[in-house]
Amino acid sequence: FSAISLRLLYAKEGVAVPDNRDLYDIGLKGSKAYLERARELIKKFINAIINDKKGIFRLDKSELKELKLTHKELKSKINNHHQTISKYFGTGIGLSLMYTDSVIAEDVMLSFLREGIIILPIHDSFIVRCGYELSLKAQMKVSFKKVVKTVTKVKAIGPLLPEHFYSKPKTESGGKIIAGEDTWDLLVDDKSSICDGYLSSWHSWKRMSS
Repeated sequence: FSAISLRLLYAKEGVAVPDNRDLYDIGLKGSKAYLERARELIKKFINAIINDKKGIFRLDKSELKELKLTHKELKSKINNHHQTISKYFGTGIGLSLMYTDSVIAEDVMLSFLREGIIILPIHDSFIVRCGYELSLKAQMKVSFKKVVKTVTKVKAIGPLLPEHFYSKPKTESGGKIIAGEDTWDLLVDDKSSICDGYLSSWHSWKRMSS
């Protein structure tokens, strides 16, 4: 899911956020490097104030300096860009959103489990065999709408092998395809069998419970 906490807040207000809207874009201007770093810091700040019921969270002085904003200016810009949901900031609503997120995730996982397909949840994301990517994206949208009654945006990062969860893979063709040599090294490495181990334990559980 993309920016799920903010999208859940908009859903509470009955507002469907367009797929092309970056919810961490608050209208700042600058170089590509500046905007990329600014987005990271804005994401950090927004997710913090969603969970901060006392309203005391601050970015570090060095981070505010990178943003070229004061705390007051940053807060004002975020509130202006998210006027519809700004009333929830600083209320500690984050725990409630986490529960809603878990209900959606459960629905996604159970829908696949009924078909005998295992998917692994990681925060607000899922890992699934490459062949099920499109089905997963579709089901995530269905489950989100089922629970909160609005549509949402989902995204995928493409095929990953076990080692790629710990280090960035080498890529070809402008960073879109995992390099063949990298793929081969991982495939012949019998130590990189995280998925196999998980599936093996699941099959054992299934046999015992049937």
